[in-house]
Amino acid sequence: MSENVQYHGGSIEVQSEVGMEPDFDNNSAGFAPLGNMPKETILVVDDERLVRWSLQQKLEQWGYHVSLAEDGATALGRVQLDNPT
Repeated sequence: MSENVQYHGGSIEVQSEVGMEPDFDNNSAGFAPLGNMPKETILVVDDERLVRWSLQQKLEQWGYHVSLAEDGATALGRVQLDNPT
């Protein structure tokens, strides 16, 4: 996961204590807080649970609504549910 984030110009810091959930600080290049803009939904698709969770945490901190999918088929299903024709 860290190689992907570094490739895109970001970084990850992890703080951990015994018996506690790890705290990830994901400084992802290319993403920015929304500020006063309307809240958008972002679909995060990745087969690694930790990648999905880390991105979800940061995007929600910035005010985005987040939907998660572990593969392409699940992602397509989520898109179809959210955008019926």
